[in-house]
Amino acid sequence: MSLSLEVKKFINSESMGEFVSIMLPGELPTDNAEIRAMNRERAAAEKAEKEAAHLEEEARLALADADEAEKAAADARKALSDRDKALEQQKKDHDKLKSEHSKKKEALDRAKTALDSAESECVKCTAALEGAREALAACEKAKSEAEALVSELKKAAESMGKAEEKAEEKAEEPNTEGAEKADTDGKADAPDKTEQVENTEIADAAEARAEERAEEKAEVKAEEKAEESSDKAEAAENAAADGETAKPAAQETAEKKPDNTEAKPETAEAKPSEEKAEEKPEEKAEEKPEEKAEDKKSLEQAEEELNKAKEALSQARSKCGAAEKAQKSAEESAKKKRAEHEKLASELNGFTALYEGGAEELERARSERVQVSEHVKALEKASGEAKAKQAEAKKAHEAAQKEAERLKGAVRTLKIEHESASMHYLESGKGEALILIHSAGQSLFTFRSVFYKLAMNYRVYAVDLMGHGCSDRPDYFDYTTASHAESIMSFMDALGIERAHLMGFSMGAGYALELARRYPERVLSVVALSPGGVTGSMPLSVRMMESALFGGIASRLFRMKTVEKLLDECLFDHTVIGPHEVSEYYKCASDSDGRRAIRLSVSSFGEKELMESLGEISTPVMVVSSDKDRWHSLELGEEYDHALANSEFVVMRNAGHLMHEEKPDRTVELVRSFIPAGYGDYDGRELP
Repeated sequence: MSLSLEVKKFINSESMGEFVSIMLPGELPTDNAEIRAMNRERAAAEKAEKEAAHLEEEARLALADADEAEKAAADARKALSDRDKALEQQKKDHDKLKSEHSKKKEALDRAKTALDSAESECVKCTAALEGAREALAACEKAKSEAEALVSELKKAAESMGKAEEKAEEKAEEPNTEGAEKADTDGKADAPDKTEQVENTEIADAAEARAEERAEEKAEVKAEEKAEESSDKAEAAENAAADGETAKPAAQETAEKKPDNTEAKPETAEAKPSEEKAEEKPEEKAEEKPEEKAEDKKSLEQAEEELNKAKEALSQARSKCGAAEKAQKSAEESAKKKRAEHEKLASELNGFTALYEGGAEELERARSERVQVSEHVKALEKASGEAKAKQAEAKKAHEAAQKEAERLKGAVRTLKIEHESASMHYLESGKGEALILIHSAGQSLFTFRSVFYKLAMNYRVYAVDLMGHGCSDRPDYFDYTTASHAESIMSFMDALGIERAHLMGFSMGAGYALELARRYPERVLSVVALSPGGVTGSMPLSVRMMESALFGGIASRLFRMKTVEKLLDECLFDHTVIGPHEVSEYYKCASDSDGRRAIRLSVSSFGEKELMESLGEISTPVMVVSSDKDRWHSLELGEEYDHALANSEFVVMRNAGHLMHEEKPDRTVELVRSFIPAGYGDYDGRELP
């Protein structure tokens, strides 16, 4: 059989090829009424399950709430017990503070009483000291007066002694003197008589003073007896009394001094009588010894009184010193008592603040205890309510679970049916299976130049994708990359192809890569010729098919000339495509179902998602790009190569997008170099 005849058979593949029925991945729609009934039942079952799950969650939360409430109530009860213990201790502490406060207050009252007593004693001692000082002054004054009196008496005694001596001398003189001298002697003795009279008056005054001193002596003796039975304070008071007693005596003495001075004139007045007495020298001489004895007695009494005055002065000074000492001691005692009182008052103030603070703290603790007790009651109530709620929730959940199981078991089961379709293919050669996959808008016709050449080394299968070529146009097929890959896998299952090599062109290369990603155990290797989808370099008529709005319009505008123009842009060598080839390419877009299949395949090709998943492919891949391809550049081929984990990149020179149309021998050579040949003797010569 000549090659030209086989090519003719390939061109007439619709009558020469084979068809196989495959199960498409999509499910066929079921009767709407059945679907609605099933959906209602399923929705009811799902709702019941959700309700049961919700009630289960509520029961779980209620249980958690109950546990938490019980724990909180237990903690609150413990806190209440601790609070009661603390309150009891606070009560004891407060009672102790109260007792201490009472003791300190009593001590302060005692200190205040002692202070008042000491201050009173101090006042008394001060008054006694003043009295003693006044008495001392009076005694000093009396002593001075007594000393003056004794001095006067001594002077009078001396004068009287001199006068007596003169009188004795005169008496011893001889009476031979004449009467003339008597007058002269009488005149000469007149002054002596006057001096005698004065001395007599002084003696009288001294006698009077001696009597007064005797009275004072009696009073002093009485006071001394009283002082012996009194303490220091009474001694001070007695000294003051002595001072007061001495004052009248001193005043009386002072009052009597003018009387003594006034006695002098009387003495002067008595001079004539004395002068008359002089006329009686014998009587006078008889009286002189008695007067002399009296004067001596008066002097002795005056000296005795002076000694008593000195003794009284000494006693007064002693009493005054004792009074000063007692007053000083009383002041020091009062000072100590005052300091002690101030210290106790300060301590009591601080303790009072502590006591009052303790009382406030105790009252606050009582109030808090009441609050804690109320909180415990509230928590116990909440715990009981939570337990009841948890029991209700558990009961409701069990009922809902039973209802959900009942509804789930009542959901009707629909028989799922998949759409089946006939896939057209050509098969030739022996060896390992090699499946050729064309792009969107093509058919297996595009592989006419390489099909039989590859069949010399492999068992080659050229397929028409769903909706393309002679394959069926199914109603529910969605034409996505995944669906095309699944349809090829169904083709392999239908023909019993366990494992196969894949060669895909353009979008067909994307379907082959997706199949290798999904079923790596079923794909031996992949040859990707110009892989990729719609690019910005493609004509507007192709790019518009990606649009959901304008894709249908663009597909309806496909005409023979549109296909011819597109083929012209895909070629570097324009001689390989003639009118017959253009007509064959146009067949795929000649009917509305074909145009729909092309539009959906182009718009559903997810190149971005495919590129992102290429790293998951472990199958060996050879990426082939041509240097004159205006639709898929070399950079795009390199992107596929870089994204793949196990790949090699080959550049075909002087070829356009349809490299297998322009360079079929080079394409076969690359395939045979990448896929070891298992059958045939092709030597690389171009067949006629």
